[in-house]
Amino acid sequence: MSVLNVLRASTLLAKRNDVGHIHYFTKEIAFRTLIDTGYTIVDYFYTSGSTELPNQSWKSKLLRIPRKILFFLNKDLAARILGGYSLMILTK
Repeated sequence: MSVLNVLRASTLLAKRNDVGHIHYFTKEIAFRTLIDTGYTIVDYFYTSGSTELPNQSWKSKLLRIPRKILFFLNKDLAARILGGYSLMILTK
């Protein structure tokens, strides 16, 4: 979930229609949910499909450079504000 997604509600609805579901988690809520259900966080990283995958929409292409710059400066902030990243979590 990101600020950009909240501001562009139509994007969330379109993605929900395309894949049938969307997970509305922040990193902190995802971590807490896993911890509360007995998992231990071993490691995590962001996948950056919005900056690395080909065949992106013109909107994604337009945001590619700002996303990369902000991600370099602060990964969590980039994911929270601009979105385009998924969180991969390793647990035990």
